Amino acid sequence: MNPLLLYAVPALWLVILLGLMIVLWRRARAAEAESTRLSESLDSLTVQNELLQSEQVDLLELLRELPQLTAGPDSDRRLRDIPDILHRALVRIFQPRETMIFLRRRSTSDQPERSSQLILTTAQPGSFYEPGHLVEIGQGVVGRLADRSEPAAGAELEAGEGEPRIDLGCPMIHCDEVHGVITLTDMARQRSYDSDLLWLLASLGAYALTSHLKLSQVRTITDLDPLTQVYNRSALALRLAQAILRAETEDAKLSVLLFDIDHFKVYNECNGHLAGDELLRQFARFVAERIRAEDIFGRFSGEEFLLIFPNRGAAEAEAAGENIRSAIARRDFLFGDRQPKGRITISGGVAAAPENAAGSTELLRAAATALAVAKETGRNRILSSAAAADEDLASVIDGNSA
Repeated sequence: MNPLLLYAVPALWLVILLGLMIVLWRRARAAEAESTRLSESLDSLTVQNELLQSEQVDLLELLRELPQLTAGPDSDRRLRDIPDILHRALVRIFQPRETMIFLRRRSTSDQPERSSQLILTTAQPGSFYEPGHLVEIGQGVVGRLADRSEPAAGAELEAGEGEPRIDLGCPMIHCDEVHGVITLTDMARQRSYDSDLLWLLASLGAYALTSHLKLSQVRTITDLDPLTQVYNRSALALRLAQAILRAETEDAKLSVLLFDIDHFKVYNECNGHLAGDELLRQFARFVAERIRAEDIFGRFSGEEFLLIFPNRGAAEAEAAGENIRSAIARRDFLFGDRQPKGRITISGGVAAAPENAAGSTELLRAAATALAVAKETGRNRILSSAAAADEDLASVIDGNSA
């Protein structure tokens, strides 16, 4: 045998073995690389899954707040509730250390400059500013936000000396009009889309404010008596029904005072209807200035007016009516000296629920009966329904005297 073959065969097997080892090594490296890639993909998928779960939580938090923020203006929600609802949504979604909501003030005839100011309405305890703090639009880090049309963050919110540090801020805009500003500081949850999320909430808040303001303006037109600018009869009927329901639900007191101007027909005949209209205007303004914020006052018909007293019983309502009666008797109204008593006077009847009646119709009827007795027994007096029954004058009550 050729000696070379003795060495060639083992060498060949060695080459083949080495080749196999190289192939296996490459496959092992490829498998390791694939394993690393899959591990990284799994890590990436885990991160994406956590991100999606976080975004899902954000979406659920937003959806939880949307019904409150987007509730129709005819709901039970009041205008002053909107900043609080918005504040709760911001805290829930962003978890900031400090949230401040500034609203644009509305101008008045004697203070037109108010619309150039923002007022802090809602903030966490211990915030940089206290509620009620005023900021001029365009001035300072907060005021400059009102001049923007989009959110601002980071270097865009450089605070001056004596100003709060703000991480994210946004104007509240609806129909190209700025209604307020929102600021957030030290947010526990930070996302790449925070600015977009804040913009959405700010826009919803501005929409809610605008809707309520417009509805308030419409209600002001439809609910007020055009001559006296107090509630008209239909508005009084609605509010009386609501007050009775609330009193029943909360087991609270409720009384009404129905009163009118004594000898108003004589006043019109002596002084003319224009003077009578002016008297009604002055009279309504005079009474409106002497009642509580929670009391409801309006023109019931002609010279007849109605006062609804939530949380007051018959005795308290009678005392309040007596105070109004005596104040009117002391007031020098136009041409009051030409009246039969030498001054403008009123007569009124008080009724309480549920002592005198349960429903609004029965309650008004009880008050009207007491009013009729007051007029039949000399006028210029306030009489409760119970006192009217004691007078025992049902036989002479055929209706209201003029």
